[in-house]
Amino acid sequence: MCWCDPSKRTPWCGEMNCSKPLTANAMLERSNVLNRWSSATESLAWHFVQFFFGIGTTYYWAGNDIGGVLCVNDYFFDMNDIVDFTRFNYNQEQMFAYYNYRIDCNEIEGSKPPLNIKTWIKLDHPGV
Repeated sequence: MCWCDPSKRTPWCGEMNCSKPLTANAMLERSNVLNRWSSATESLAWHFVQFFFGIGTTYYWAGNDIGGVLCVNDYFFDMNDIVDFTRFNYNQEQMFAYYNYRIDCNEIEGSKPPLNIKTWIKLDHPGV
């Protein structure tokens, strides 16, 4: 599959050694895909912040890198966290308890990596 071949319907080029320039249609399609991803990512972040921190809370993407690390007050979230907290309908208490658990894991030298949110909730940790 290749960006330069308009007969292929997938937008991602799989040709490692393709030296042909992208067609105008392929460049437009790639741009549209990225714009839709950016818009959906911004929308998800907005809903996440409104639910967990309240309407009107300001936030920003670290380094202005949409989809990277979301900064809200003194909290930092990556897209995996944002998607999981939203997808699995966790409440504020669960979200903050898990966030603190992860911070604690990172502060203990030599500790194992923290559990992911799904596993942590299934183990019914205190405060949840």
